[in-house]
Amino acid sequence: MLTPSFNISQTNEHLIINIQAPYTQLKDVEINALESEFWFYSSPYFLRLHFPCEIIGEDEPPASFNVDKGEFEIRLCKKVTGQHFPDLDLLGTLLAPKKQEKTIKPSIEVVSGSLEEEEEDDDEDVDEWLIDQELPPTQAETEVLFNAPKYGFGNLTHGVFRQVKSEFQEIIDLPEPDTTPAAQREELRKKEEDRKFCSDHYLADYMESEVLEEYLVYSPPWLSKAFGTVKLTDVEKESLKKLGNKEFLLSKEDKVAVWLSLVDIVFAYAYNHRTTLGENTVESAWTINKLSATLSWFANHSSIHGVVVSCFRRLLTYSLYRHWDLAQLVLKDTISILKLGRRQVLKCLLEVHSLFNHSEPRYLLNQLYISDYCIWLQRA
Repeated sequence: MLTPSFNISQTNEHLIINIQAPYTQLKDVEINALESEFWFYSSPYFLRLHFPCEIIGEDEPPASFNVDKGEFEIRLCKKVTGQHFPDLDLLGTLLAPKKQEKTIKPSIEVVSGSLEEEEEDDDEDVDEWLIDQELPPTQAETEVLFNAPKYGFGNLTHGVFRQVKSEFQEIIDLPEPDTTPAAQREELRKKEEDRKFCSDHYLADYMESEVLEEYLVYSPPWLSKAFGTVKLTDVEKESLKKLGNKEFLLSKEDKVAVWLSLVDIVFAYAYNHRTTLGENTVESAWTINKLSATLSWFANHSSIHGVVVSCFRRLLTYSLYRHWDLAQLVLKDTISILKLGRRQVLKCLLEVHSLFNHSEPRYLLNQLYISDYCIWLQRA
């Protein structure tokens, strides 16, 4: 669990807690307050605070979330109006204490009644919430992180996996995202692809190509469309509206990487669409995540040739159907999608966004890449 950055202010009636949680999954938010304690959970963040005075207990205190800032604002009512809560700026003292070591008891013990057992159960329930917490990085540590390798849309993000890497290992193949330079990522990725490539699987698909026949002859909907004819549905428009709007300050080099990574992501989407005949499966999110070097290795592509090679390597190494003709068809699909313009690309990305939102913990990939792509493409 990651302890989020937070600060606390107060009025005569309320405590106001502002929690920075930019990579949160909103559907999983849990907030509770009881006596002098406060709990906040929203994967991958957890915060428990002990206040010096009592607050009014609430299962769901009033809270709001600022999407642009990635910040929660939570208001707790003081039990005694006008009471001053001291030392709210000493954040370390507010964090919940670490678990107390339990006393070892005999394995067999005679007790006189059920009261003691109930008290022990209550203690265990409380202990479940006593998770070790650490304050977020200091300013000096943040400056060090600022110079660390970057990733995400336009290489605008860093330090995300410093404390929560274990929770996202299943979606990121790059072992150390926050310490591995971009150039080294490519070297490590190619070594891993070489190691994972299975010649037997490839030859089996090549020799039994009739198994893939329905996917090879399938005609996806974008092949029958023309530039300028693609329309967004009301649902898609509403999804874009929810993503909001912001500006991106990208260098020339980062803009090139953004466009090339878009090819990488659309290729992965096109493979999934063709091999599911347009009907997504429970494996679709995994497939797109795995086939895209951008999403699984935070790849920074520098040429269109390099992107295509990467796409083919990953399709022939990780996909269920590993066939050269299929890879060529998916590449043609990718070109067709891109030629139809931003609206068709947005349709694809919004579909990926929905898949990732329903595939824990791939929602993080939306926050690192897909959401920003959807916002940026509308103005690119």
